[in-house]
Formats: sequence, structure tokens, C-alpha cells
Amino acid sequence: MKKKHLAYAFFGVCVCLSATAQNSGVAIVEVTTDPDLGGDTVTFIGTPNGVLELRLGQPDKLSAAGLASGTYTSTITAVGPVIAGQPYALQRISCDDTDSAAPSTGNVGTNTATFNIEAGEKVTCRFQLKAVEPEEPEPPGLSCICPRAGSWTASNFPGTMVCTGTTGFTLPLAASTQTGTLGVSNGCQSLQITNFDDDYADVPMQRVPGECGYVGVAEGVPMENRFNLDVQNEEFLIGSLRMEIVQQGTTCIMTRDFEVRFND
Repeated sequence: MKKKHLAYAFFGVCVCLSATAQNSGVAIVEVTTDPDLGGDTVTFIGTPNGVLELRLGQPDKLSAAGLASGTYTSTITAVGPVIAGQPYALQRISCDDTDSAAPSTGNVGTNTATFNIEAGEKVTCRFQLKAVEPEEPEPPGLSCICPRAGSWTASNFPGTMVCTGTTGFTLPLAASTQTGTLGVSNGCQSLQITNFDDDYADVPMQRVPGECGYVGVAEGVPMENRFNLDVQNEEFLIGSLRMEIVQQGTTCIMTRDFEVRFND
């Protein structure tokens, strides 16, 4: 009988050791802030879960140990007032699990890390938060007209080119017309002028903060073209061009005004 009891006891020890080995995975969430931030909190649900207190100059982590093999998720559900007020935005979630068959991953859109834990595996997923620079608000009552995308014709008024330096002269510029394409993007914050002249580069233009006009620069060697556009209505723009050319000790500056009309 004693041998039988010993056999049962030995068998029980083996079962316990096997279960302990299987439930040995560790999942860790780590939060970094740029710039570094202390005295605020980030709340997670899932595995791991809890309220993570941020400290300056120290790693900020939550962990869950004793995990069986399987899939676990941990999601940011709330942030403290400092993070929300800056605000900080979640830029990236990176996990140190390199298992090609079932790696652990992050989804910035859902604020979630997905852990694929194997027996004895320890995986860390890092949530990277970065401060967002506040956008300059438009003045109250400012309502800008957006030009139409498509084919436009530019009418260039007579201009002048004044050269100084090694060679000095003033050259009149005749009026001309050109046809090209105007692209509109980024909620009408950006324009792209293309194919108006083979001699000039395409011109990306950005709306001037607090105004309805646009400014753009096309640089080349050895010249710089600066364009300004004001929107009169969605099919009519007025603008100005300043071109500066520096070559062999001579600087030439060309200026002219122009109008651009949408082609029906």
C-alpha cells in the first residue's frame, strides 16, 4: 500500500509541473511619450489591464504573467487630462515578437495590441504617443472658396525682368497664355499646378494660414519661382509670379501678374 500511495503522489507532482510549464507566458504593454511625460495615466483593458501611471525618465509598463498559450488583446480605453489636453496621438504600436507564423501585432486604429503567446514566451508591445502640434484656427467668419480641379488657362500679363551684377539690363516680357491642370487635395488646403509650361517645374501650393490664398515655390538650378494665388470664385483665380535666377555673377528677377480661368 505504501508503494501505491507513493506512486500516486509522484504522478500528482508530474501533473502540477506540466501545468506550470504550460502557463508561463508573459504579456507586457509599455507606453512611451514624446516629449517625455510624467504625472498622467493611461488605462488599458484586456490582458494586461489596469491604470498605468507615467513617470519621467522611467519605463512605464503593465504586465500579465502565468499565461497559457493563446491570443490576448490589450487596448487603451482612456488617457489622463495632460495627454488629452496636449493632445498626444498614438503613432505606433510595435511588438518584439518575431515569430513569423503568428507574430504579435498592433493596430493604431483601434488602440489595440494583439499578443500571440506561446509556452514560456515573453512579449512586449510598445505604445508610442507623440504630442500633436495644434493647428492654427481660421479667423471667425472666414469662409474660403475652393477652386475646381481640372483644366485651367493662365493669361500672363506683361512683366519685366531686371538683371543686376556682372551684367545689368531690364527686359520687358510680353503677355502670353498657357493651359494646364489644377489638382485639389487635403480638404482644399493644397493645390498642385501641372503642365502649364514645359520650361517650369510643377508647383505644389499650400493655403496661407488664416487666409484664403495660396503660396507655392518651384525650385530649380539656378532659379526659384514663387507663385501667389487668390481665389475669386471656384472658376477664377488671380495671381503673381516672382522668378529669381542667379548665374555667373548676375541676378535676374522677373515679376508679372496673371489670371487663371477654368476651362468648361
